[in-house]
Formats: sequence, structure tokens, C-alpha cells
Amino acid sequence: VMFLNRNCLYMVVFSLEEFLGRENDAKGNEAAKQKEKAEEYLRFWLQNIRTFAPGAPIILVGTKIDKLEEYNDPEALLEVLESIDQQITEMARRVFEGFEHFPWSRCKRWRPEKSSEPADLVFFPADSKFRSSDKKVHSTIMELRNEVMETLKNNPKANEEVPSQWTKVCDDLIATEQAIFTLESIEEICFKRGIVDKGEVRLMLQKFHDLGVAIYFDEDGLRDHIVMRPQHLVDLVKKLIFDRRLHKKLYKNQELFAQHGKLVDEFLDIGVIHDVVLKHLMLTDDGPKVAENKRLYEFSRKILQKFMILCKIGGTEKYLVPSMMQAKGESMDRKEHTVVGMFSLLFKRLRPRSYFETFSGNIVTELSSESKRTKELRGGATSPMILEEQIFGKGKAEIYLEPLRFRISTSM
Repeated sequence: VMFLNRNCLYMVVFSLEEFLGRENDAKGNEAAKQKEKAEEYLRFWLQNIRTFAPGAPIILVGTKIDKLEEYNDPEALLEVLESIDQQITEMARRVFEGFEHFPWSRCKRWRPEKSSEPADLVFFPADSKFRSSDKKVHSTIMELRNEVMETLKNNPKANEEVPSQWTKVCDDLIATEQAIFTLESIEEICFKRGIVDKGEVRLMLQKFHDLGVAIYFDEDGLRDHIVMRPQHLVDLVKKLIFDRRLHKKLYKNQELFAQHGKLVDEFLDIGVIHDVVLKHLMLTDDGPKVAENKRLYEFSRKILQKFMILCKIGGTEKYLVPSMMQAKGESMDRKEHTVVGMFSLLFKRLRPRSYFETFSGNIVTELSSESKRTKELRGGATSPMILEEQIFGKGKAEIYLEPLRFRISTSM
């Protein structure tokens, strides 16, 4: 969710075939489970966009309409699509509760073959493989293109005028295919394009960030580097967040495991990573080089902290990776705890798991720090909080912090 921005247009694509749960998949999963998985996928993205990019325009696209070939009758096909439309609309009502209008486009011009009546759907049904004899794409794809252009045309941010030199600098940066630039190197490129004021350079970079062209933060520890290829950050995140059952890369390094086996286990068990293991993941993986030197490594670590992918545990050389926290069931009474302080929060609206992960990371960082405010929160406790165990259950989350424990409750 770190790339979600309300200034963007989001196209959420799902499979109509899977949403219907028509038949068992290749792994033998039942149709009902297949449908449940497809609904959960759609709900996941709607919840995250609603939470982290409220008000951003959304276009829903239902692919594989060609797979619904048994509905030869246009009326039967339209009936099925309208049934899906009702399910998605009901899902949206719950996710976007409190919004005056759903922030997405409707498909009003598509019609099944041999039908004279156009559909009015909350999603665009598409056959992405379709090509006619004259190599034209499916009619829905054309309508999608028009809808995207129309939506962007009505977006004030997308239509703001910028100096032509800024556009040329942007083209220069993209043409290099370089992932990360130093501020100094960008200033040199700007100078060649006639931009000599450093304040204007920062203003330009902030505009690039707002439009999703670059990732730039004008703050200590981050302002000296600019990310021009978001895939770089995705590659970083993939090194820290993965399925333990499928990826055994930490265990393959015998030297690391022999020296720091307990630290590796701690990361895989409860999502707490030591700086030693972090450097191993970020500096020695086979993917793109994350750091050529200590300075670039520090920037990479800090930008992950900025997005709450990493959360510093004060007084230690450890970080919490909230997305690697394991779900441990519904029970909240796994251990006996001396509760020095406890607070509960009730959320009236549905929140995605990522919201609680970020929230938990913020609390862990704050309660383990040595700030005056944190010491007041800790009351009689004089030492920083030590992360002991976390539990994620459906609709609630609990992290035990000695000697304080906190619980999050929601209406999920």
C-alpha cells in the first residue's frame, strides 16, 4: 500500500470466471473457495484504496468474459453480470460507508452481442485476448481507454501546468533507466536544462512525487536521494516480506544461520529482524543491488521506515516488520501477563489488515523510544518496551509489550 496516493487513478482488475466460482481450479480447490478468494482479493484492494487514498477515482474491470461461453443468450449473460454487479455494489456499500458517492466509473455503453440494450454496470466486462479480423481490440477496451482519458481530463492535479523544463528533466531521468539518483546528480541535470535554483529543483521533485512520477521526501535522511523506478522499492519489500512456507532463503546461507540462527528464527517466528539479518537480506540477494555503499544502504533502510515496512524498536538493533507478524488465532490468553497499562480502540468502519500492521508498527516504535512523552505513557516503567509476542486474530490485534499490553478491536 506504500504507493497508494489520492492523486492517482486506480484500475482494479478481477476475473469474472473466478468471481462466479464456476468450477474447481487446477489445485482442486472447490468452486466456493475460489469465489471466496476472488471476493477477498477485490475487497482487499477496495479497503486499502479507501483507507490510504480516500476519494481517488477507481475503475473496476472484470476480465475473461469470453470464458462465460455457456451464456449464449444475451439476456442470460446480462443477468449473470447484473448479479455480479449487485454483489460488488453491496461490498462497496460496506467498504465505502460514509462516502456520499462511490468514487468509481460505471460502464454504461457495453452490450452483449446480439443485444440492443446496453448494460449499466459498476465494472467493465472485458475480453483482453479478443482481436477482430481487422485487429481491433474488444469494444470494452476501447471504452476503458476513453474512460481513463475522461477521468484524467477531469482531475485537477493531472491538468496542472508545469514549466517545460520540468518535463524535459523528467524525460531525461526516465531515459537513463536508473533506479535511484542523488539530489546532486539531479541538480546537475537540471542545470543543463536551465534550472539553476535549488529551491525550484526541490519544488519540481515534490511535484513529481505528488503525481507518482518519483518518490521523494524533503526531510532529513531522505532528501539526498530520489527513487525514479518504483520497482526498486518493490524489490526491497520482497526481500523482507515473503511466505515462510515457500521461501527458505534465510536458511540457505549456512554461515549466517550458524552465526545468527536465533536471530533468523526470531524474524521468521514473530517478524522482528536484527540489523545483521537485515543487511544480509538487503545487500546480498540476487536481485538488483540495493546498496553500493553504506550511505545508500542507510537511505534504503530509512525509506522502508518511512513507509512503515520497517519499524525501529528503540534501545535495540532490531526492527519490527509488521507484515511478517504471524496470525496466532483468536485466543488472547496465550500467556500470563502482568498488565501495567492497557487501552482499547474501537473502529466503527472496516479497516484492512495493512492498516493495523501500520498502526501496530507506529505504537511499537513510539513505546520503545526514550522520548519524554513515551516515558509518561509507560508510567512506572523505566526501560523501553520489549516486544515479546504478537497475535493477529480476525477483527482484532494484540501485541504484548512488557510491561504494557495493548489491544485493537474492530467491527470486522
